[in-house]
Amino acid sequence: APRVQQFGLVPDSPTIREATDEDLDAVERLLRAQSAGAPRRYEQIALPRVPGQRHLLVLDAPEGGLAAAALVSIEGHRGHLVMLAVARRFEGCGLEDRLIGVAEALCSAFGADTLDVPARSAA
Repeated sequence: APRVQQFGLVPDSPTIREATDEDLDAVERLLRAQSAGAPRRYEQIALPRVPGQRHLLVLDAPEGGLAAAALVSIEGHRGHLVMLAVARRFEGCGLEDRLIGVAEALCSAFGADTLDVPARSAA
């Protein structure tokens, strides 16, 4: 049988997880890399995560650091994707859609039936 070679484009352990305090510096680095020097307020990501209300989700990159991160806020029956960032080397690998899917499932689990997702930039 032919062997399939994997090149590590998508992290080997593709589990999206709740961020810990130890992840905050890596999330900030990911956001700074995406903003290309534009001023941005990072304090928002450091605010406490509150189960059912605020969730900071991350996906680890295979070589360290983060492949992606998302901040989800849930207010009653409505969820908001406050922030979504994917490391440049993982763009086009479907991570945005995966994070949005997890955010939708999280909202549903906490009683929100809608997730507001900002318009995506054209690639």
